[in-house]
Amino acid sequence: MSVNQRHAITPPKGKEKRYGKNYWGIDFECNENLTNEDYLNHREVQPIAGELLFNDKLRIPVTISEINRLIQTLEDARTVTQQRYRLGFLK
Repeated sequence: MSVNQRHAITPPKGKEKRYGKNYWGIDFECNENLTNEDYLNHREVQPIAGELLFNDKLRIPVTISEINRLIQTLEDARTVTQQRYRLGFLK
């Protein structure tokens, strides 16, 4: 199961500059074999929750803990970039 349903979306022409060249290719596919038992025991053994996809070229299997770390890292990256802009540190 694809989270962003990327195959149903046709990237609009001319939007690459606005959103970035990878915007339309970022997705996550759920691990269809993940069970309730796997999820409940994820503190002991980290099951693969699914795969992070980039333009169908790069597939990275990730655990629930890795997903949480990615979320935190990307939120921090956005915050730092916004702060750099506000403080005038961008060129």
